[in-house]
Amino acid sequence: MNRFVLKEQIDETAAASLEAALSIRAETARALCIRGITTAAQAETYIRPSFSDLHDPLLLPDIQPALERIRRAIQSHERICIYGDYDADGVCATSILYLQLRAMGADVECFVPSRHEDGYGMHTHTVELLCENGVDLIITVDNGITAIDEIALCTEYGVDVIVTDHHIPRETLPACCAVVAASRTDSAYPYGELCGAGTAYKLACALAEQTLSNELLGLAAVATMADVVPLDGENRVIVQLGLPYAAQNLGLCALLRTAGQTGELDAQALAFLLAPRLNAAGRMGDASRAISLLVSKSDYEAQRLSESLQEDNTRRRADETKVLHDIYERFSEQELRSRKAIVVFGAGWNVGVLGIAASRLCEQLYRPVILFTEHKEYWTGSGRSMPGIHLHDSLLPFSDRFERFGGHARAVGVTIEPSRFEKFVSDYTAYMEKTYTEEVFVPTYTYEQTLRLSSLSVELVEELKLLAPFGEGNPIPRFLLQDVALRDSRKIGKNGEHLDAVASQGETSVRLVGFRQGGLADRLPKTARCDLVCTLQNNTFRGNTKPELLLIACNTAEKMGDDQPDHENIPKIIGAILQEVRYNKMVNCDILCDLFLRLECMGAMDAKEFTLEQMRALYRRLRRRLLENAEFFACEEPPLNVLFALSVFLELGFFSVDPDSGTIREAENRAGRSLSESRLYTAILAISK
Repeated sequence: MNRFVLKEQIDETAAASLEAALSIRAETARALCIRGITTAAQAETYIRPSFSDLHDPLLLPDIQPALERIRRAIQSHERICIYGDYDADGVCATSILYLQLRAMGADVECFVPSRHEDGYGMHTHTVELLCENGVDLIITVDNGITAIDEIALCTEYGVDVIVTDHHIPRETLPACCAVVAASRTDSAYPYGELCGAGTAYKLACALAEQTLSNELLGLAAVATMADVVPLDGENRVIVQLGLPYAAQNLGLCALLRTAGQTGELDAQALAFLLAPRLNAAGRMGDASRAISLLVSKSDYEAQRLSESLQEDNTRRRADETKVLHDIYERFSEQELRSRKAIVVFGAGWNVGVLGIAASRLCEQLYRPVILFTEHKEYWTGSGRSMPGIHLHDSLLPFSDRFERFGGHARAVGVTIEPSRFEKFVSDYTAYMEKTYTEEVFVPTYTYEQTLRLSSLSVELVEELKLLAPFGEGNPIPRFLLQDVALRDSRKIGKNGEHLDAVASQGETSVRLVGFRQGGLADRLPKTARCDLVCTLQNNTFRGNTKPELLLIACNTAEKMGDDQPDHENIPKIIGAILQEVRYNKMVNCDILCDLFLRLECMGAMDAKEFTLEQMRALYRRLRRRLLENAEFFACEEPPLNVLFALSVFLELGFFSVDPDSGTIREAENRAGRSLSESRLYTAILAISK
């Protein structure tokens, strides 16, 4: 059972005032109020920002010494190296500064460390390589603010360093020409949440003696969406203003074509199409190819590089799938859900996809997940968490066991010696068991407003888009729809991983789609009364546009208030099944499935426990207890397993029911039948897959 929580109480007076002043729907006015927009003037700036809403880059700390040193390097024809990072933010930041410096006539090159060989940030060996190759000035982007020792080494070589970064600094800043970062504690810059590329863009703005290319703003918009920084304040302005200019970049256009994007470029296309492919270059090989794509001025080269990144992304998906497959081969879902933290090592996994795989598992199981694989002489791990558990803080008591450790509330990176891994897992899982109650692990979904299907319209969906771009800090509005009938549920998509259904309330019916929720099609009865948390979208097919629900989470009416199955009442439910048999003479499998769903049994059971041999053994044990007139549920098998096996055997006619007494007996003249003929058994198999 999921927990649905109202995000915050809405000031209905302010919402009504906005509704009247802007001539908008009540739902849109409430959504603006939730985002702190309570006046018409605030709404105008929020919905339609201008370039004047971008802050003055000269307010950034150390910006003046950075400008002076860069201009002197250009005038003196010194070799400048941009030291970047391998993720989407890093490659966009590197590209922004490279394009600007090249436009100013600089002798500039780029260096990005290998995710697999070097890891994040500056390292002694990479610094030595650059310094010994004659670089005069290093400018970091999206890294460097904590590289105190490495920058000191640059100084020993006589190489100057300018840091541009957005990460949290240590108490001491690196000793270098400039540390340009809005995240500094002494920063007077009005906004502190710029990403790495946003910081690089502000430096480019300050460097520009003439009009700055808007293509650079487009790259900053892509990086801001990709790096999951808050989409409020100046970040929102960067994305809204930069989005139209992203299409000016040949590389981004080629990447979108290769990905099959033919429609309008919006924030969702940036987040779901561009970011994974830009990230894939570093995850699967050399991130410098992504930079070459973004700075390319040749259509042919851009197309060639985009196809290379598309191949990387395909391989990345395969590697991610392998990690998930390996884990589910080793552990049942029930076993994983029994833990309060999932920590797993896998030999041969691609270290570049551990974070994505951990995120997917965390989403599926609502547990913190840390996945490890070997990397040189150490084991490297990447972790993800959900709301309610600060992953970085939960690992702090064990930080002295790690070679490297960093992160924040929802994500961490960890490196450990193999010999210390087993003890760490044991101690950490024990700590999590002791520290966190079961309440934390109930999937919790916030919503902004309740909605009736009769209020849903194409116009409402379009009006809510005024609040875009959506992302971290500005989530797409979620609505709670209560007592909705779901019917005609089916799996869609290449591998049946998505859900398609019809949602009805009163006289109104609309289509509902659930991404990665195809498994619900097997568990929902033909018609289910549900409470839903959804977002809204429009779908156009053959020129006809209709509103749809995009499912976030679902509670069936039968489950409301019952988080766990009541095993003590299973004998009573058997009685209900037998009553159904008494009147109909045949077991109704739809009713059996519905009973399992109401108990949440089918989601908790695992087909691995019901192989052919195990079902045969169960049949022999149940038959023996039947012949001995013994109580079914007094045997050593879990009650759920007994209920399931007995229901399957009744369905197949191996057992029968005396219509007068309602007691179970072995069927007379029993015909041989296969388990595959049982709809209930095949339903369990389908859910497991």
